[in-house]
Amino acid sequence: MPTDSPISIHTHTPPYPTLLHHLAPHLPSSLALFRTLTHPLTSTSPTAHVLATFPPSTLPPKRWAAIYVDRARAPETEAWLFSTYEVRLHKSSEKERCGKGDADEEGNDDEEAEEAKSHLLALFRAVSSLPPNRDQNPSRTLTLGSLHSALVPLLAGPPTHTLTPRAVIARSPDSDVADAAGGGAVLSQISTEYGKWLIRTTTAAVVPEKAKLPHGYVFAALEAEDLCVVMARTEIPKTVETLSRLRGLGVREVAREGGGGGDGGGEGRLVAWGFVGVDGCLSTLHVEAAERGRGLGKAVAGRLVGMVGDSKGEGGGEGGGGGEDGRGWVSGDVAVGNEGSEGVMRGVGGKRGWTVRWVAVDLERL
Repeated sequence: MPTDSPISIHTHTPPYPTLLHHLAPHLPSSLALFRTLTHPLTSTSPTAHVLATFPPSTLPPKRWAAIYVDRARAPETEAWLFSTYEVRLHKSSEKERCGKGDADEEGNDDEEAEEAKSHLLALFRAVSSLPPNRDQNPSRTLTLGSLHSALVPLLAGPPTHTLTPRAVIARSPDSDVADAAGGGAVLSQISTEYGKWLIRTTTAAVVPEKAKLPHGYVFAALEAEDLCVVMARTEIPKTVETLSRLRGLGVREVAREGGGGGDGGGEGRLVAWGFVGVDGCLSTLHVEAAERGRGLGKAVAGRLVGMVGDSKGEGGGEGGGGGEDGRGWVSGDVAVGNEGSEGVMRGVGGKRGWTVRWVAVDLERL
């Protein structure tokens, strides 16, 4: 039963042993937060805060939530969260597919939804009270990434459709109160839906066969000057500093008589690229328009999955295997209806799990 007593929020500090230990059994539902807590770029950020509805010194209750937030990451995604309510949603969906729905569970689900909402609002109130970083005047909105779509109605107020989905959450100050839903809502913007595609890195042994390039192309490391091209090809806010510290890979076109199909240097025209984001998601996967239809996107995605699977660990968060370090999974967020990118995910062994959105949380509404 939901409690009427105030929900206490507790700070967890690096290397987050308690929180990671309790996130691990909920993989892959908890993947985005788990990976963010273990990636070197985010896990050691001096401006980051990790908050949970239970203290690091005790076992968590059956239902809990946690959030990673770093306002200094703006205009990029500033926060990721996990609620155990997401696990309930996935189990319920699985039972529905198997025709095992239970009327009693529907009533319990309403109670769990209200408790989950209380947890999320308590976390956001705590975030709104955090002291600003030095030389920073944070926006009134918090950009929250990869939020389970079923959590959106808990935060958007009735009805959710009063918010107009956007391809990209705007970060400019003028957009902070745009599309405000009213009715107790704390969200001011929502993105279009993205399918969360799940890929086991244990498939890395077969991925190399799917990651071969056609004749005339080679895999290559991304150079500093390439990152400006990458940023120019995406509407999603990125910074050179972040991209330079992510695991990334490019494809270059080489002279046809020069062979290709393997690894090369920094010469040749850059025609495709991709990264693994701090949240363990294949990110900024792109193929230049004139080069599409040749399997370059699948090759890049497959090679990146293989690289993660072969890694011996990157700050404890990337590598092969599937133990408590969460190395067993990579994900891909693909806009619903983007058949080309969905085909890439299938081509590297991905299976669609659930849908997510990026949202803007209006911290002044709490």
